[in-house]
Amino acid sequence: MSAVAALVRYNPCSVHARRGSVCPFSHPDIGRRCPYPPGFCDSSDYDGWFKDVLAGKTKCFYPNRIRLFEAPGGILLLYHTHKRAIVGEAKIIRVTSEKKKHYYWFDKFLSYPNPVSVRLLRTDPRLKKLARGGTWTVIYLSMETVEEIRELSELWGKSSERLQRELELARERGNRPTIPRDDMFFVGIGKKKLMDMGVKPEILEKTREIFREAVKRKLLRGRSSKLIFYASLFLAFRSLGIPKRFDEIQRTGNIDLKKFISSVKLLRENIQIKIPFLSSTEWILYYSGKLEVPDKIVRFALDLSENMKAKGPIRYRSPISIAATALYVASLTAGEKIMQEKIANTFGITTVTLRNLTKLWFSYQSKQTDSITVAP
Repeated sequence: MSAVAALVRYNPCSVHARRGSVCPFSHPDIGRRCPYPPGFCDSSDYDGWFKDVLAGKTKCFYPNRIRLFEAPGGILLLYHTHKRAIVGEAKIIRVTSEKKKHYYWFDKFLSYPNPVSVRLLRTDPRLKKLARGGTWTVIYLSMETVEEIRELSELWGKSSERLQRELELARERGNRPTIPRDDMFFVGIGKKKLMDMGVKPEILEKTREIFREAVKRKLLRGRSSKLIFYASLFLAFRSLGIPKRFDEIQRTGNIDLKKFISSVKLLRENIQIKIPFLSSTEWILYYSGKLEVPDKIVRFALDLSENMKAKGPIRYRSPISIAATALYVASLTAGEKIMQEKIANTFGITTVTLRNLTKLWFSYQSKQTDSITVAP
């Protein structure tokens, strides 16, 4: 099958991405190490080309001397290295060359609603190698793979196949956690504890950044390094959008919960850390993998949580409480009951809370049914 698309590796720190300006931390003669983790650079030039494309200001891809297509008509797929996913596509309508540089012009860049990780793709076995990293620049794809990417990007609505593959990946990561490098362990943290938490190098790198900033601001005065490390670790998880509860990390570090929460609050007040909001959907997807819940129950729980957030007596509860209740109610409705205690312990809430919220929801549903029945 002939190639119809080029999957291009795009670096938002490159000269091309920075609209011609050189990153002060990437110059080979300087030898300075960039202090920003991927995606957190505050430079106005960072990822400038992609920002201009999304704003409709730029309609040309000019990757220096890289040759993609001899003739127009091919599809450009953009792999964003800091987002670690394919973020969109554009159809090439014109190809020009100037001073040994190739320019690929497109009419419109189609941004995917949900970027696609190459780990989710199956139609092309070469993509498994790309998922493990390496210094690749461009790879050519067939139409079959392009259609697979479009399906998983949820370009035309929700994709059950994407959910299925995300669940499989979550379980695979749970069974085979990534082992961070030895030099990234500090303040006496053991390998096994970090592996049990599923800590990956990028998370530890973010932890280092927060921890160093805490040391720089002299926030360790009167507090142990271990306490600040675990507070930094918690904020690293949450800043990268990974669901983690206070008590999960507190138990792993065997530290005082009140002092731990106080340390997290201290770091947040003194260091500007962006913490994205985690909805009940993220909590369900994360913990359903640990509970090994069947996919049909997970899908039902996701829909149910949306209903619970939109209306009813528990819509003002925390996302994690709604997630636990939705999963438990979904299991009951599907006839595959999961023990209350098991769900409560996994989500970090009490069985009393789970039981009360379940009763409230069923009571609300019963009233709704009765009102419909008696309506004229």
